[in-house]
Amino acid sequence: MKFFVEGVETVTVTRKIRVEVNRKDKAAAETAFLNGGGEVQSVHPEKEEMVKRKVTYVCSLKEMKDEHNKYQDALGRIMDRVEQYLEEKSVPVDRQMVTYSAYPADPIPVDNLDEVPIKGRVQIIGENYDSGLLQSPTWLELCYHCNCMIHLSGDYHHIYLEDIRETKKVKGVKICKFGMGS
Repeated sequence: MKFFVEGVETVTVTRKIRVEVNRKDKAAAETAFLNGGGEVQSVHPEKEEMVKRKVTYVCSLKEMKDEHNKYQDALGRIMDRVEQYLEEKSVPVDRQMVTYSAYPADPIPVDNLDEVPIKGRVQIIGENYDSGLLQSPTWLELCYHCNCMIHLSGDYHHIYLEDIRETKKVKGVKICKFGMGS
């Protein structure tokens, strides 16, 4: 996303509200972006005095809100599927801790719960957890095993399932570990 500060070069702002510009008043530009535009007070590099500059956005605030709502809706549908699957596996709602985060998002989260991240014979080993032998588990199945591991390990801080990694292979079985975030 780009916006313009009168008398200054174009400023590019990414989706994560990070201003990418080589100039001294980037903090003022970021503040203007977060506040929805309008008058900005910034220090002029040469004169070191406060000057007001008008900010005009290429993308309106309504467009930004619409994109945010689409993102949240897509993420909500993914998490609803995880919740429903855990309920089918008799996991009570108050014991559902895993938060699925291994979806692609470009820019909206894509439901990939039916995809198989590691094919073949798989065993997940974690702190105080052993899944037993699994055959080409989907991300949705892995959410169940990750939820079990969270409770057995007692680590309620790292609940975001971000990926799964093969650590070694033993007699044709891929020994894997979850990549967890907080």
